Amino acid sequence: MPGCAARESRSSSLRVAMVRLAITGALLWTLAMPALALEPGAEPLHVTLQDGRLSVHAEAVPCSEILSRIIRLTDIAVDLGTAVPASLSAEPVTIAFFEVTLDEALRRLLPGRNLVFVYGDAGLARVHLYGDRGPADGAAMDEPGGVSGLVKQALGDADARQRLSALERLSGGADAGALRDTALAILERERDARVLDGALDVLAELESLPLDPLIRFLHTSRDTALRLRALAVLGQSGRGDPRVIELLRATAARAQDAEISESARDLLSAADE
Repeated sequence: MPGCAARESRSSSLRVAMVRLAITGALLWTLAMPALALEPGAEPLHVTLQDGRLSVHAEAVPCSEILSRIIRLTDIAVDLGTAVPASLSAEPVTIAFFEVTLDEALRRLLPGRNLVFVYGDAGLARVHLYGDRGPADGAAMDEPGGVSGLVKQALGDADARQRLSALERLSGGADAGALRDTALAILERERDARVLDGALDVLAELESLPLDPLIRFLHTSRDTALRLRALAVLGQSGRGDPRVIELLRATAARAQDAEISESARDLLSAADE
């Protein structure tokens, strides 16, 4: 009936308007959060962790103090190199964000710095910070041939040949941690087969490494040659690990690619010896 149709139309329009208002309010709240001011007498730094999500509210607090509080609260390992960067202690930070993941929180807290995230069985396990180390050595670290510059280039250069070249130059240096974490990060984000192959070369030479990035890569990659390489590295580094044994059994039984299936069976046989 015309009256019912009109009421339904008004009701629908009202619901749409309410949704738009809610979205607009949420966006305004999000945009306003970094500029939130603390109430008089309130603690200048408030950090909470709930259900794996971090909330931080700080006003004019040194970045190093916020980072220390996050480390104590989450038990995450953060590698700052030989010393806390001078700029982290000198910079007063006013920031607020609520219920974000730990890696996102660190990206917001440390914008523009070179971060390498290492994930373990329970999620984010370790973070390496490469970058500004103060007037004495910060410039050297960020030079194209320094560790920070090479990590940045290996992970972010637009040219795949330059990314691979940076990884190879890292492999000739003394910072084994930066090399390992960069190679693992490449598995998570890289699309070029040559760079991925170079990362697997690096990982194959290591005695121990986190297995989860390799397992995820094996599940997501569609390149047979790279999957074979990843299987070989897993068989070497995860020898005897129950997760690897289970993965090899499942791969041997269900992999559609005959080469992958055969390789998994060979690795299982070698693990039983």
